[in-house]
Amino acid sequence: MTRQRDIERIYANLALVSRRARARAPGPLSFVGHTLLAYLDGNPGSRAADLASLYGLDKSTISRQLTALERHGYLHRGERQGRDGTELTVTAEGRRLLAEATRAQLRVVAGRVASWPAADVHALAGLLDRFND
Repeated sequence: MTRQRDIERIYANLALVSRRARARAPGPLSFVGHTLLAYLDGNPGSRAADLASLYGLDKSTISRQLTALERHGYLHRGERQGRDGTELTVTAEGRRLLAEATRAQLRVVAGRVASWPAADVHALAGLLDRFND
């Protein structure tokens, strides 16, 4: 195995995890919607521009996603704050659905590693932390 081949395997496996997460997203909340709501719930006062910068996406892409979340009642946009945009707040319904989706995703992950030794689960968690840092 070469380093390049290992990098390709990492990429392929991360892509597979992402596709599976999207396919298994419960209810009307997409994987992207879940990701945005989770970030906003943990970072009150964030704006669309913050999300675009964080995820490396165009503001119009983020805006479409946020509009869908708002339309479903999962997100509230505050008053416009000049050039900085509007503060985004997850609604009570958004928090409820986010918690439900998170529980479902955690059950999937727990099932995938159920037969693994605790040390392997711990090692994977540490490696993913390191990768994402």
